[in-house]
Amino acid sequence: MKRTICRAVSQDLITGHNVPGPLARTPVARPQPARTECARVEADASQGGVIVDTALWHSEAPGRPTGFSAFVVRCPLSSFVLLSFVISWIIWLPTLLSYRGVLAVEPSAWLHYAGACGPIAAALLVEYTCRGRPGVGELLARLGRGRIGLLWWLAALSPFALIPMTSVVLSVGWDEGLAWEGLGVSSKMPGFTPLAAWAFAILTYGIGEETGWRGFLLPRLQHRFNALGATLVLSVVWASWHVPLFFYREGYVGLGAGGALGLIISMALGAVVLTWLFNSTGGSVLAVAVWHGTWNLLAMTDAFAGRPVAIMSSIILAFGVALIFAAGPQHLSRQKRVTVPWPPSPTDRSVPTEVPG
Repeated sequence: MKRTICRAVSQDLITGHNVPGPLARTPVARPQPARTECARVEADASQGGVIVDTALWHSEAPGRPTGFSAFVVRCPLSSFVLLSFVISWIIWLPTLLSYRGVLAVEPSAWLHYAGACGPIAAALLVEYTCRGRPGVGELLARLGRGRIGLLWWLAALSPFALIPMTSVVLSVGWDEGLAWEGLGVSSKMPGFTPLAAWAFAILTYGIGEETGWRGFLLPRLQHRFNALGATLVLSVVWASWHVPLFFYREGYVGLGAGGALGLIISMALGAVVLTWLFNSTGGSVLAVAVWHGTWNLLAMTDAFAGRPVAIMSSIILAFGVALIFAAGPQHLSRQKRVTVPWPPSPTDRSVPTEVPG
């Protein structure tokens, strides 16, 4: 059984898609927008975990949203990016000003990790503004998607495989060893046991970031672009979000233009790996959060600083390039890419989408 839903539409600033406005709470008489569109979204179980039916906007509000809420409803993707930047950058600002000598007081080191949660906060705010509690519930359901099979859990934990690979490269190329016993010991997380540091990295860098980047933004971009195109757009946003770190964070400060460019390329190819994992697991935010948090644990480990981390990054880069050719840019996976449908753009209005009901 299928149902057709009519709603007002406007355009999102990022994708150019028509974006539905809020549905009326009751069929009361009120002036209609200049343009309406009946959009249908079809559920297809053969899509390998494609996320559907998320373009419906909640009807809990008694009337049309106003002010910034209206902007969020009209331009949800632009709003998400804007909120992610504003939330994180405001939290990071005291640390940056202190590092630059503007503030005499040194803020808590934990502000850096709190700022990593800007994307999840932005995603929850946009989902609630647009669709209310059902939207928030669906986003959290993707976060809790853990039944992905043993093979894909091993893929989510695959950054740990970089340790023996790097050890071999160091031994052959530089006649050096790798201090495995130092795994997870970081001056950036003083007092943490390795297991606690890993859990904390997954909670902040993993869940805090990936719920927004891969849970909210990526599937919407993949509805407009192929998987590689969506990943590259996301990479630009993701790299730009890191800009304040170049002015205060150890490992970023002093990189220079060449180092910054290398980091951006590394992030883009790392994003390809995350897109592959996300699409292959049918949209598991939990899987990509574990991968992201595990990688950050390795990158923060004091014993791995310098050459070991550079080798690990190079291996990820090579894997990302191999994935593009092996899996193809269309889906970056053997499964079809995970999308969140939006109403068709003005240039493609003849293509109907349907909502299961």
